[in-house]
Amino acid sequence: LKAIRETRGYSMEELSLTCGLSVDEIADIENGRNADLSKLRRIASALRLPESALIDTAALTQSVENPRPVS
Repeated sequence: LKAIRETRGYSMEELSLTCGLSVDEIADIENGRNADLSKLRRIASALRLPESALIDTAALTQSVENPRPVS
């Protein structure tokens, strides 16, 4: 998310104002924490991206950071 945000020319503060999330919430999402669908949708809308651009990336990040145990 950080790379996308920066490529689009947004600071965290600007994105916060545009999407209605706090800077701390955006920082958490950029660091792989608390990336729920409603927040990702708001960010995608603010960045004028399809939701799938962030949701697919968040799902991949989540699965890499918290892999399922092998049985």
